Amino acid sequence: MDKSIYTYIGLIASILIAISIMMTNVRAFRIINLIGAGTFALYSYLIESIPVFALNFFNTCIDIFYLIKMKKQNEYFSINTTFKGDEFFIGEFLSYFRNDIKSFFPDFSIKNIENPIIILTSRKMNPVSLFIGEMKEQGIVKIHLDYSRPEYRDLKNAQFLFNESQPLIEKHNIHTLETVSRIPKHQSYLIKMGFTEDSNTPFLYRKRVGKKS
Repeated sequence: MDKSIYTYIGLIASILIAISIMMTNVRAFRIINLIGAGTFALYSYLIESIPVFALNFFNTCIDIFYLIKMKKQNEYFSINTTFKGDEFFIGEFLSYFRNDIKSFFPDFSIKNIENPIIILTSRKMNPVSLFIGEMKEQGIVKIHLDYSRPEYRDLKNAQFLFNESQPLIEKHNIHTLETVSRIPKHQSYLIKMGFTEDSNTPFLYRKRVGKKS
C-alpha cells in the first residue's frame, strides 16, 4: 500500500473521533467512536505505532462492549397523560429546552392552545419526551409539539408513545394525527414514524391511527 495513503487514514480517523465527542445521543456516540477508534487503530498499526494502536484497539473493544450491553438492556418506559398545561413541571421542561424546541417547532407556544392533550414519556423514570396536541375536529388531532431530548432521539420514545396511546386514541375516536413541519430533520422523523405529506398542502403531514388506520 502506498504510504501516502496512511496520512489520509489517520485524518479520517481523527475527524470521526472529533465528530463522536460532539454527539449528544449515547448510542450514536458509541457507533461513530467505534468506527473512528477502529480506523485509528488501523492507522497506528500501519505506521507501526504500537502504543497508539493498543490504546485505540482498547477503545474499540470498549465501544463494542457498551453497544452490545445497550442492545441487550431492557428499558422501562411509562407515559403520563394527566397534565393540563399549567403545571410547574411542564413550564420548566419547556423553558429548559426552549432553544432546542424552537429549532424544530419555531412557532410553538402552549399559550395558544386552549385544551392541550399532553403526554409526557419517561424512560427509567427519567422524563425524555413531551407530546402536546389539540383536538382540531372530530377524530383529528393536530400535533403542536412532539419533542425528545437530544440524548434520547432513537425513535424508541415515539414508538412507545404511539403504542401506549391506543386506549386514549380509541376513547376519543381519534383516527388521524396531523402536523405542519418545514424543518428537514423533523420531516425525516415524521416519515420514519409513518406520516405522509399531503399532496395538496405542502408541509402538512398526516398519519392514520386507531382502528381505522
